[in-house]
Amino acid sequence: MPDTIRRQIQLAVVAALQPIPGLSSVELGRDTEPDTTPALSVLDQGDTAIAEDVYHARRRMQLLVAADVEGDAGDGAAAAMDALLAEMITRLMADPQWGGLASNTDLGDLIVDPPSGAEVRALTFGVQLLVEYAHLRNDPFSL
Repeated sequence: MPDTIRRQIQLAVVAALQPIPGLSSVELGRDTEPDTTPALSVLDQGDTAIAEDVYHARRRMQLLVAADVEGDAGDGAAAAMDALLAEMITRLMADPQWGGLASNTDLGDLIVDPPSGAEVRALTFGVQLLVEYAHLRNDPFSL
């Protein structure tokens, strides 16, 4: 069975992030914490209905692109976060229509968990991605 429009967009987000240099992994969903960093996870946070007509359903999907980075004590983790965040935004916003699957993409909130107090500082952060898309009202596989 083919993927729904929604899942095609999620897979396109993962594919856009995979070429970032130095990443240990990019995955859709997250079962466990990554073994090595930097690592990215694209997490599904649900959809909101925008509008419906006789033929189409318009929706806004919310994804969280979560990242785990490490850096030296001091500002190392924050510097690693800043560099990775810049790469993520550049790649996520390069094609806001995701090859014609979506009508628009916006960046939402940036969420940062404070680093641990360890010698090698770890930091987890995420950026929300809001993707507006549509599908046939009775067929989530078709535009």
